[in-house]
Amino acid sequence: MIKPVRIVFTGVFFLLLSMQVLYAGEYRKHSNAAISGHNVEQLSGVSVKQCKKACSSRKWCKSFDYYKDGAKCDLSNKHQQDVGGLKTNYSGNPYDHYHRKTYRKISNAAISGHNTEQLSGASVSKCKKACNDRSWCKSFDYYKNKAKCDLSNKSRSQVGLKKNYKGNPYDHYAKQ
Repeated sequence: MIKPVRIVFTGVFFLLLSMQVLYAGEYRKHSNAAISGHNVEQLSGVSVKQCKKACSSRKWCKSFDYYKDGAKCDLSNKHQQDVGGLKTNYSGNPYDHYHRKTYRKISNAAISGHNTEQLSGASVSKCKKACNDRSWCKSFDYYKNKAKCDLSNKSRSQVGLKKNYKGNPYDHYAKQ
């Protein structure tokens, strides 16, 4: 059960929820699929939420396969693109694959002309969460000095990056 915590800062009350809530948005689920042969650690008697928490707590963990009938998960240090894709022809579809939504930062670069949505007053973390929450979002450009970001439905491999902005005001973040 998630228990609220009350913290007082100069008379203002904040309601904080358990960190477990944050893990849910960091993963993308692929139903009836798994990475074959790239398991580093197996956990038994666990829920999907517990597997997300375990993977998030290990720097090396990039994904996991959840065995639906056995309450087990296999943590992996690979993404599906690292191994040539996911295996989807398991008899009875016993697995769901989850991969972490991570970003690669490319300093002093941005996608030019492919901005789908802009957020103001945003940190890099807020921009990552916003991009994760939108199924169409593939990347974002962060305005370093203005706390703004432009979310995009394009990746750098689709449209390229511009790297010669005066003063280098942007960093590009690409979903992995």
